[in-house]
Amino acid sequence: MNNALKYDLQRLLARVQPQSLLLVGEGAYRLGAGYLSEHPDCAWTQAHDLEQLIAANAEQPYDLALVVDALEHTDKSEALAMLARLRDVLSRQVIVVVPVGETVPGSASSWVAEDLIAMGMYRAGVYEEERRTLHVYCFDLYDYKPTPDWLNARYWAHPELFDKYWW
Repeated sequence: MNNALKYDLQRLLARVQPQSLLLVGEGAYRLGAGYLSEHPDCAWTQAHDLEQLIAANAEQPYDLALVVDALEHTDKSEALAMLARLRDVLSRQVIVVVPVGETVPGSASSWVAEDLIAMGMYRAGVYEEERRTLHVYCFDLYDYKPTPDWLNARYWAHPELFDKYWW
C-alpha cells in the first residue's frame, strides 16, 4: 500500500479514535494494525466476506468500519448490500478504500464514484499505486445530513394553539 494512504488512514483513525473497530477485507488489518497496537483497549473484529460480516452482528454498532480489498473482490450487488449493512446497522462511521473507475485484474466488480456517493459517502482522497488508483470514501452518520434550520418547533403545528389562531 501507498505510504501516503497509510499515513492519511492513520490520521483518520487518530481523529475518530474508535473504541470498537470492524475490519472488512484482506488489507484492513494491515492498515488498522498501527492504531490497534497503540490502542490495545480498542475492541476489534475482522470479517473477510459478506457471510462473516453478517455473523459479526454486534449488540452495539461499531464506532468505525474499515473496508479495504473487499469491494472489488465481491459481486457488486453483494458489495452494495454489505456497504448498506455497514452504514445502516453495524457501524457509525465507514471508511472504504477501493479502486474506482477501472477494472483491476482478478476483481469481481468495477466501481465508479457515483456508486459510493449514492451510498451517502464522500471522497476523502485519491492515491496512486503501481497498478491502480485507490480512492478513499468516508461515511459518518453524524455529519451525513446537517439539520436544516427550518426543522424546529417554530415551523410546526402546535395543538395548544389550534383554537386561538387560524393559519
